[in-house]
Amino acid sequence: MALEEVKRIPLPHHPDGGEFDHAAVDEMSDLLYVAHPSNDAVEVVALNAEKFLYSITGLKGVAGVWVSANRRLLFTSNRGEDTASIFHLDGKKATEKFRIPTGARPNGIAFDEKKETSSWLQVSAIHRRAMPNHL
Repeated sequence: MALEEVKRIPLPHHPDGGEFDHAAVDEMSDLLYVAHPSNDAVEVVALNAEKFLYSITGLKGVAGVWVSANRRLLFTSNRGEDTASIFHLDGKKATEKFRIPTGARPNGIAFDEKKETSSWLQVSAIHRRAMPNHL
C-alpha cells in the first residue's frame, strides 16, 4: 500500500542539505514532534489545526523523539552532543527537566512505562536508564 500525501504544513527553513529525522505524535494533545537535526531543534505541529506552532531549540543534532502521553514526557536523542533530554509536556509547552550523557551518537528511543526505563539506541550499543523519581 502506497502512502498518500494529505496535507503539507510549512516548517522552519533549514540549510541546504538539511533534513528531518524521527517524529512522534502526542495523542493526548494532538501534537506532532519532528526532529530537525540541521536546525538543532524539534518542530512542534498542531495536527488538528494543521499548523506549525513553535521550535524546541538547543538540541544539537537531535535525531530521535519519543512521547510518553501517559507520563506527559518528551524524550529526545541529541546526536551532536551525545546526550538525551527529557521534557515535561504541559499543555502546549515542553520544559526540559534534564539532559544526560548517552554514549556516541544516540538515535532511536524507547520507554517502558511500567518499568519507568528508557533506552537510547545507537549503532554499537543500547543504553538503559531508570527514570528519576522526581519525574
